[in-house]
Amino acid sequence: MSEEYVNKMLTYLNKIFNYGLEMGYVQFNPVKRIPKYKRPDKIIDEDDFYTPDEFEQFIQCFPRNKENGEYVCYVIVNLLYFMGCRFGECVALTMNDIDMDKGTIRFNKTVARYVQGRSYLVTPPKTRNSIRMITMPKRMKCIMQEYLDWYKDLYCITKDTFLFGVDRPVLAKVVKKRMAIACERSGIRMIKIHGFRRSNASLLCNANAPVSLVAKRLGHTQTECLKTYVKFFNNSEQDLIAMQNNPKGNYYLAKDITIKGNLNLFPNYYDYDMKVQHEECFTGSLDGKGHTIKNYTGMGLFNNA
Repeated sequence: MSEEYVNKMLTYLNKIFNYGLEMGYVQFNPVKRIPKYKRPDKIIDEDDFYTPDEFEQFIQCFPRNKENGEYVCYVIVNLLYFMGCRFGECVALTMNDIDMDKGTIRFNKTVARYVQGRSYLVTPPKTRNSIRMITMPKRMKCIMQEYLDWYKDLYCITKDTFLFGVDRPVLAKVVKKRMAIACERSGIRMIKIHGFRRSNASLLCNANAPVSLVAKRLGHTQTECLKTYVKFFNNSEQDLIAMQNNPKGNYYLAKDITIKGNLNLFPNYYDYDMKVQHEECFTGSLDGKGHTIKNYTGMGLFNNA
């Protein structure tokens, strides 16, 4: 049996025992003592993420009609990819968590589904490390500013309403439906929603981010990060943001790097909303100090190392 099936049965049993408690048929709920089931032999799909090139093809074809919820899903997918947050953290956001002046987003809560007999519940995040304030890259900041300008004009909006969903958080299946449309249009394979978090981790690691930075942005401990993702580099968060915002700058390569597969952090892409062709290939320079970059096949980036 799959993890999903077992955990779904546990959810149903939990509801049954909760009802029994309310009616006085039982004195306690034994299901509450049963942890969420995880298969010890589960094989993780190592390809469940998008390369930057794949993401560009995917997002260019993403539906974004503002009248039927597509636009909300479009912003959610960008947020998951560029910020590396968990889906529950994303849909728990309110305007109170966004600081456009500083260009930061605060993650301090998450949405849990089907808890205590409710369709959803806003709870503290997964771990203490999950409480974090992280900086938006320039592209994500532009997307967020445009979204907030639209969002503020909606009916019954307050600082405490859900950023994605207003009165109730957006469901994952709603986002998956729009993802499927984008995949069909672009010819890019479908990944799980959590795959955007893995995509962000790959993006960070391949942008010369140290383990400490990757852990901070993803809300992990460094040990958890090392167990899950491959790390190469040693830049600060501001260096990472600077490279994304200024692909013409000069940067220092701290160590030898071996890249697996194609990496292109600064691809050409067409903004269908603004009808502008962006050319953001890396054209700056890296002072390698004798260090080398192996297996890189992307355009522009690291050509001068």
